Amino acid sequence: MTTVKSWNGMAQLALVQRMVLRSAGQVRISMAMLSLLSRLPGKDRLMVKAVEPIHRAAAAITLKQY
Repeated sequence: MTTVKSWNGMAQLALVQRMVLRSAGQVRISMAMLSLLSRLPGKDRLMVKAVEPIHRAAAAITLKQY
């Protein structure tokens, strides 16, 4: 039986793996796309798809209060 805690850990791992780019070429393409998207009209609608995985991964990380 899989517990909720282990499912949560697997979901966080999957989000991080999708967020991390695997090659220098992917990083270059990603940066070029973000640069181009910021110059297009209607950029808010287009940027949501590019930034959404980053927001989900950041929201999945819980930070301690110090």
